[in-house]
Order: sequence, then C-alpha cells, then structure tokens
Amino acid sequence: MRHLSGPAELVEVKYRADLHANWRRLRPGFLVARDWAREHGATFRIATERSIRGPVLSNAKRLLPLRRAPVDAGVAELVLSTARSTHTATFGGILARLTLSREAGLATLWRLIACGTLRVDLRAPINFDTRVSII
Repeated sequence: MRHLSGPAELVEVKYRADLHANWRRLRPGFLVARDWAREHGATFRIATERSIRGPVLSNAKRLLPLRRAPVDAGVAELVLSTARSTHTATFGGILARLTLSREAGLATLWRLIACGTLRVDLRAPINFDTRVSII
C-alpha cells in the first residue's frame, strides 16, 4: 500500500530477470491489472527485487504470515475505536491507550495492519512512532 493518505496500490512483484525474459507473456496481465486498479480507485505498479529490499521487504516478511491469522472481533473493535479517537494515531500511541494486555494489543495491531484494516507507510520500518490510519 501507499502512503497513509494515498490511494491503495496493487503491486506485482517479479525478479528483474524474469520480468525481462517473460515480458511479452506477462504484459497483457499487467494491462488488465492496471485497468482493474484504475476502475477501483487504486494504482498498479510492478516491483522488482531492487525496489523491495530494506523496510518494504522486512515489513512484508513480518506481515504476510499474519494476513490469515484469526483476529478476535472484540479486541479488533477496541483497537479500531482507539485509533479513531486519536487525532494523530501512532502504533505506540494506540497501544498505550488500550485497556487490554500488551500482548493482545500488539498481536491485534499487527494483524489489522497485515489485513489492511489499518494502514501504515510500508516503505518505512514499522515502529512505535509509525503513523496509523483506518481505511
């Protein structure tokens, strides 16, 4: 996803060598993805190993396994209402205001970010000062 205030992003990740070797075969699918993204108010881009090293890769490794992890609906609603009631919500600020265990708060925050309910700038490391917004 893009910066907190930007549109959603659909990103296809390919190795540069595969992209170059298979461009003719892949291009039609990329055009369909681009059109779909436009129709849904999003953007489409292709990322390679060069552009996803660093924080993006670290965040992906942390978040991807959590995308399908179960989330307690009650705890999730508490986290979301806390985020809504905070003028400039940060990861640490939300966590500090929660009235539940730190472990439950952390687990739910990470899962809500992983599934896209909470947005962060994935191009930077996620830490306690990371700004968080609700989709």
